[in-house]
Amino acid sequence: MGSYSITHTPAYDWLLTCLSRYLSSDDLDQLIGQTFEINNNGILLNAVLSSLPRQYVTDHAFQLVEQIMKCNETAFPIFYLLKNLGEKITSDDITSRDLTMTSREQKKLLKVVWSHLSTLQGQIDQYMECAVVWLKFYLPVRNNTLPVLSLL
Repeated sequence: MGSYSITHTPAYDWLLTCLSRYLSSDDLDQLIGQTFEINNNGILLNAVLSSLPRQYVTDHAFQLVEQIMKCNETAFPIFYLLKNLGEKITSDDITSRDLTMTSREQKKLLKVVWSHLSTLQGQIDQYMECAVVWLKFYLPVRNNTLPVLSLL
């Protein structure tokens, strides 16, 4: 992919936004599965994070984190994808946790994401951008325990 490929981002966003309105969940799963099969798919993952409904992204958060970590950092910044994932999950009413993710799953997701964020500590500006977003995810989680807190 050439360096101009980032200019395709609005087109990918628009396309996925339109498709998400008309496709069933199974069809979206198939489409996203095909996206996962593409190497260096950071730009497409970014479109998935910004275009698909919050509930869909939340339901597939673990798969998305796994795919984000497979991305080539030079093709699309991983910290940006992690930040966008956190923003999507915490968008709307942050205090409302009526999504399908349980408190245990929230803690597990936070642990997985934070382990990847900790590798960004050399790039303090990237680390801080992600940390601010994921702290919004952490704060509303009820029954936060000391081991989870010590992870941060």
